[in-house]
This record gives sequence, C-alpha cells and structure tokens, in this order.
Amino acid sequence: MAPAPVWEDEHTEIVPRIVVARRRRAAICMMLAIVALLAAAATLAIPHRHRVEQATRDALAAKATQLGVVLDEALKKTRDRAEGFAGTPVLEAGILTDAATVADIVKTEFRLRTKPNETLELFQLRGDAITSLVRVPASAPPLRFVKDELARVENRGGLAVVVSVPVAPYNNTPELSGQLALGAKVDLAALALAGDADEAVLVANGLEIELVPRQRHDADAMTLPVSVDGTWKLGALSLRATPAMSPYVASWVPPVRYAALALGVTLLAIGFVVLARAKRG
Repeated sequence: MAPAPVWEDEHTEIVPRIVVARRRRAAICMMLAIVALLAAAATLAIPHRHRVEQATRDALAAKATQLGVVLDEALKKTRDRAEGFAGTPVLEAGILTDAATVADIVKTEFRLRTKPNETLELFQLRGDAITSLVRVPASAPPLRFVKDELARVENRGGLAVVVSVPVAPYNNTPELSGQLALGAKVDLAALALAGDADEAVLVANGLEIELVPRQRHDADAMTLPVSVDGTWKLGALSLRATPAMSPYVASWVPPVRYAALALGVTLLAIGFVVLARAKRG
C-alpha cells in the first residue's frame, strides 16, 4: 500500500499550481486576443464593392443644367466678338475684293486679333458662289459655311461654339454680301465633369462631342437634357454621362471588424492582468 501524502508536502505545492493555472489562463486569453485581432485585420482585406451613389446622379443632373448656362454664355460672348469683327471697315471693304487682297490686308495693314482657341473665317457670298476670303489663324481647321445659320456647336479638339454674323459691303450691292463665322472652344473646367462621370458626351443633332474621355462602363449611362436659349436654334441637346462609381464595403463588415477588435483588446487586457497576478504569486 502506498504511503499517505504528507500534509506539509501538499501545502508547499499549492502555490506553484495556482501560479501555473494563472499563467495558463493568461496564455489562453492572449492567444484568443491574437485570433480576434487577426480576424479584425482580415476584414480590411475584403474587396470593396462599387455602386453609383444618388448624390452622384444628382450632381450630374445639376451639371447638365450648368452646361446649358455655360453654352449660353459662350454663345453670347462669341456673338459679341464676331459682331465687333464684322463691323470693321476693313472687312466691309474686303468683301468687295478677293481672297489674295484680304489676306494681304490682314497680314500687312489690319491684324485680326483673335484669342487663343478662337478661329475666324470671312466668307464672300456672290449669288450661289461661296468663297472663303481669309481664315485666322490660317493653320486652323476651316469653319463650315451654313446659309442662314445663326449658331452651332462643333467638335474642334473639344466642345466649341460657332456663331455667324453678316458682313455688309460698303456699296450694299444685293448681288454681293459677306458672312463672318467665329468659332471658340468652350471652357468646361469649372464644371469638373470628370469628378462625377467616367464618360460624358454632348449629343447635338446626331453629333457626339466627347467631354470626358471614356474610362469604365460598370454603370448604366444617364441621358440628361441640356437647355439653352431657343433663339440660338441649336436643336435638342443632351448630356449622356456614365456616372462614376463609389467604393463601399458590405454592411456586415464594420460591425464584425469593430466587435473583433473590441474582443481582442479586452482579452489582451485580461491576459495581462492574470499574468501580473501570477507573477505576484
């Protein structure tokens, strides 16, 4: 028969057993804390989804309205400048001459001071014959002559407006008249369309003018009316825009992330407390 345990031996081993148990509990708490913190960190690797926010749709609708205002202002400004050019005596006299004479006058005597991104072209109308007398700058793409047209929009390396005004010759000969066309690019920087659209196109009478270069097409395009003053007779204008998509995470991810983080921090704190008590014996 085994000898009975001695009371003194049992009494001397109880403190080490408590310390070992506390250390074991501390280690378990810390391991669980690490698992919880790793789970919280893992939620950061969950890929984002993309969707079109209603705020983006509303912003594009507002910018379509603003685009109409910008076009109106550009047309008025271009018309005023065109009328200023058309009223100069040199051009009124030039209508009675030929292209070589007008080109020589513009080069040597009277310089037509166009602004950057502007193109001016003077046409002579003699019956059904249309003659381009001068274009400034000469290297610019030609402006189309359209009889009885007041204004139009064009793609001239970007959105541009073209306004036509009559030029009356000095002798008011009914068989001879003139027309001056002035084209000017439209500054759209203030609209910042690229911030809300992955692609944007102005549609005008079948013509499509790119406003924002094509990028991605995950979302469906929106077609929004663009209104300008009817006196310009531009026809129907619309903005076709593909809304930019915003990243987002699934609704369950944040609660899981913060719960795991809170659990990990709590378990880590408990582990340190238990370990401290173990060290004190």
